[in-house]
Amino acid sequence: RIHCIAHRPLSDELPHRQKFNAVVASSSKISVHEGDLSAPRLGLSETEFAALAQQADMIIHSGANRSFFSTYDQVQAINVQSTKELALMSAASLRDHRRVVPFHFLSGSEAATIEPASDGSQGYVASKWASERFLEKYAEQLRLPVHIHRQLPVPEGREAQGEELDQILQEFVDVAAKMTELPNSTTWGGHYDLIPADRLSRDIVGHAFTALASTDNHISSHNVKQYSHLSSVRMD
Repeated sequence: RIHCIAHRPLSDELPHRQKFNAVVASSSKISVHEGDLSAPRLGLSETEFAALAQQADMIIHSGANRSFFSTYDQVQAINVQSTKELALMSAASLRDHRRVVPFHFLSGSEAATIEPASDGSQGYVASKWASERFLEKYAEQLRLPVHIHRQLPVPEGREAQGEELDQILQEFVDVAAKMTELPNSTTWGGHYDLIPADRLSRDIVGHAFTALASTDNHISSHNVKQYSHLSSVRMD
């Protein structure tokens, strides 16, 4: 069974919410729990939180405020505290039920491995860096498995073409169309590296089930593993 937690109560008229509702309605194996990533227990009741700790076989944490314009203080609760709350669920599973629940964390790019500026200006990157440092200590102290997933830049000669390129660009256009405002990009530099959401999700789930079936999820003193997911489109 798949449990989607910290699900925001948004309007069902939104296109992406309609798509999500259709997926949920198509399967009896999906449960949705409304909540808030920034809240204690992610907005779950104590009973719900304890029940999920008892039932979960793995945790995949992909929720975040991905705004590159927010300060660390603005994203800390949603991005870092939510990581700690989910780690607490995994720890409770071990403590109360003697079950090892692996934690899969969707981090940022390689920039998340470098200690960010201390002035809070790199909010999103800093929050991913802080979450990774927390998970490293969590894995070391509790000896529980942590899997960190990174999206890496487009490798030379591996750019998307044809249908895949069209799909990625259409996803980008769809997201931009749903925004009521767009930031002024005249002072920007750099580029976007994009990856199809369906391919990324398949890769992560594939790694997760492979690890679940192996010894990678046993209690161990070396229990942080990293995976790279290569982007396929660069937008300058």
